[in-house]
Parts: sequence; C-alpha cells; structure tokens
Amino acid sequence: MALNDLLPAILILGYIGLLGVVVLVWGRMRDNTMEEYAVAGRSYPWWMMIFTILATWIVASAYTSWFALAGSGGTIAFYLVVYTIAGLVVYYAIAPRIWKWGKLHDLYNMPDFIRLRFNSPALSVLVAVAAIVIGAPWQVLSIKTFGLLMSEATNGTISFDVGMGIITAVILVYIVFAGMRSVVVTDFIQGIISTIVLFVGLVWIANSLFGGYGPMLEQIARQNPELLVVNGGSGYWASIILTGALGGYAWLEIFNRIFLAKNVREVKKVAVGAPIIAVLATFLLLLLGLGISLVPQAASAGESAFFVMARMAGGPLLLAGVGIVVLAAGMSSIDSQLTTVGVVTAWNIVKELKPDIPTGRAVNISRVVIVAWVAMAFYIATFDLPLLARIAIWTYEALVHIVPPIFLGLFWRKGNKYGAFAGIAVGLAVTFGINLTLALGVGGPVPALGGFTGAIIGLPVNVAIYVAAAYLGPEVDYVDELFEEVREFDDETLDVASREAVLDDYDPLSPGEND
Repeated sequence: MALNDLLPAILILGYIGLLGVVVLVWGRMRDNTMEEYAVAGRSYPWWMMIFTILATWIVASAYTSWFALAGSGGTIAFYLVVYTIAGLVVYYAIAPRIWKWGKLHDLYNMPDFIRLRFNSPALSVLVAVAAIVIGAPWQVLSIKTFGLLMSEATNGTISFDVGMGIITAVILVYIVFAGMRSVVVTDFIQGIISTIVLFVGLVWIANSLFGGYGPMLEQIARQNPELLVVNGGSGYWASIILTGALGGYAWLEIFNRIFLAKNVREVKKVAVGAPIIAVLATFLLLLLGLGISLVPQAASAGESAFFVMARMAGGPLLLAGVGIVVLAAGMSSIDSQLTTVGVVTAWNIVKELKPDIPTGRAVNISRVVIVAWVAMAFYIATFDLPLLARIAIWTYEALVHIVPPIFLGLFWRKGNKYGAFAGIAVGLAVTFGINLTLALGVGGPVPALGGFTGAIIGLPVNVAIYVAAAYLGPEVDYVDELFEEVREFDDETLDVASREAVLDDYDPLSPGEND
C-alpha cells in the first residue's frame, strides 16, 4: 500500500498518541477518592465544560448511522437538530439547582439525586439499573463506529474488528486509570480540534462534490424530492423530538456533567455556547447527508458514506481529518458513558447493598465494572446489527420515563417515592405495550395514534400517577428543607467557590477596586 493510502491511519494513530500525552500531563487523578474519580473534584470552568458536554452529546454514530439515516430517510433525521436545541436549553433550567444539591450533599450522578430527593435507596437502585441497561446500545454504537473508521481509513488493511479493538483499548486504559479528569481534558482538546476540522470538512465536501449546499439541495429537489418531506408523518417526528429533548438529561453521563463545574456561574455560562455550536454542527452534517443519494458510491456504502464522500472530495488528507472528527466524537462520548457506568454500578448499586465498602475499594470496583462492560459491548459490536440509529431512537422511549421524578422532583415540593416508582413502572408498561401491539416495532410510529409513538401516551400516564400519589400519598417533610437550601443558595450573592475566588484575588492595597 502506498504511503499516501496510509496517511489517514498514520494521522489518526498520531492523534491518539497526542491524547495519551495530554492524559499523562493534565489528566491524571489527584487522589483515589470517589469525588475525584467520578466528578474530577468539581473543579472545571465553563470554557472546558462546554466542550465536554458537546463531546458527550454529539456521538460518533451521528457521522455514521444518523448520516446514513439522512441519506435514506431524508429530513426525519433532522429531529436530532431540533431536540438538541430543546435539550441543551433545558440544561439551563435544571442544571443550576442540580449542581447546588450536588455540592451541598456530595452527589455524583443521577441515582444520587433520586436517592436524596425521594429518600429511597430502592428507587435509586432501580433508576441506576434502568439507565445503565437503556444506555447500553450507545456504547455498542460507538465501538462499531471505531471499526468502520479504521477500516475505511486504511482501505481495509486494518480490519473492522481489529480497528474496534485498537481504539477501544486506548480508551479503556485512560478511563480505568485516570477517571473523569482524563475524560474532561481529552474531551476539551478533542472538542476544539474536531469542531474546527468538522466545519472545514463539511464545507469542503459540499463544495467539491456538489458545488455547495445550495446546488446540492437543488439537485435533491429535482431527483429525490421525497427526502425533503418528513418520512413517517409529523406525529412520529414530533414524538421522537419530544422524547429526545426530555430524555436527553436522563442519560447518566449527561446528568453527571452538571456536577463537574466549579460553581453555579460556570454551569449557567455553558448554556450560552453549547447549543449554538451543537445545533450548527448537527444541522450542517445532516444536510450534507441528504446528498448521499446523489453519489452512487456513498449510497451503496451504508454507514460508511461519510468516509467515502470525504475521500472522494479531498483524498487521504480530508479522510484523515473527518476520521479524527469521528474518532473524537466516539472517544468523547463512550469514555463519559463508561466512566459513569462504572461509578454508578459501584456507588449506587454495590455500595447500596453493602454500605461498609471503603471509598477506595468502590473506585476499584468501578474499574472492574468498566472492563467487563467494555468486553460485553465489544462482543455485541462484532455482530451484524441493523441500522443502529433506529435502536438508539427506541432507547428514548424508555429513558423518558425517568424524567418526571427528575423534573417534578426539582421544581415541585410534592411527590414521593411511591408515585415515582409506580409512574415509571406503569408508564413503561403502557409505552411498550402500545409499541409492541400496535406499531411495527418498539418505538415506531403507531398508525392508530396518528403516527405518534407509545411514549406519547405512556409519559402522561407516568406524570398523572406521580401527581396523584403526591396528593394521595404521605407527605414528605424533609423536602421542604431541600428546597429551602436552594432558596438560600439563590439569595447569596456568590456561591462558596466564588467567594473563595474573590478572597484569593483580594488586594488590600487597592481598596477602591475591591469595595
């Protein structure tokens, strides 16, 4: 194979080496505590938080499964753009209050929050197990994408399975030994590099293959106008947008990100930049995906279409660039997911059942869980699976049922563990009962409901049960204390971390400036 053909693989492997150096210099754990391993000491400013949230939100499969979905299904794929806008705006509403309770009560993740709000270890374990299982397909998605990436970048010299193994092993090493701090610093570096390269690459491909986005859309309108109409009906499209926007913050790894910030101000600032970058990136990507139908080589490439179009537009150099973008997205999402899965399993399941486990041992259990989980996900990824974007859409049908206890529990003093548990159980039963009996598949459009999915019925049932139990069930007196904590925190001019920063910067020789 000519050196020119090996260029993408060389650059991608060099990029992986760079990340290794970054972890060694900036990403090492400072101590062996769970706070350090799980939330990196709650120490990060907004400008690092933006990229770790973006990196976690935009997964590698956006460039493979969703890109292919845009090419075959058309504008149905743009639900991703709409729910990204809504989901990241929701962040601004809920994140400050969650961070405050996290700081005051040493919370690391979503099951911790559930346990605090509802004073129920059993409900916390249920949510932990459910969220881990629901999120499993996404780890498989990322690992499969690594295989596609390495296979395409080397023209098949590195096989699909070997490519998956190389990148997955690298990720496994740094998250097992360095925890969340390594995740944040690598996400930050990867977020900056991949954002710049992505925008350049998308415009390059569009101009090279079609003469720009405008001419491309004109060709699609003439040759494949059905791609410009939402396939599946407006009801189905509205359903997956709603479940995506609401369910986005019920992902363990996204919820965990809130606790990484060093104070409330930094949490709020993230909501300014993250939605703009995320929406622009996903919109331009999926818009280019519509052009797959105009390129026969890409149309026949399935989930590798993005790589094929990059090679056609810019040769090995551009292929290497988009390869790095996809690699960054995959690594930055799966490392967050795996670290959180390990922490939640050890801290919210194992330690809940055996409270006397020392913190250091819980950290080690997290590491063992991560290794075992990766082995299982890797094995599943070796199989020939259907278009995984469809599977990922289905997961939101289940995930959205964790949302009512979170949202209502945050902003409404009423509500108890009985309503939360019954709402989740019955809501799931209704959702999947409808999907399995009336739809073509789990999460598919239900003709009898005008194309809406089962979650559109199951979610209101969930909320109704929660509200009914709040009025009919026992009062929860301690919740008043939790809400009072937040109110007092809001009344402070600065939170604790900000006060410390002001005191550190105080200069008694400049009284006028510090008055």
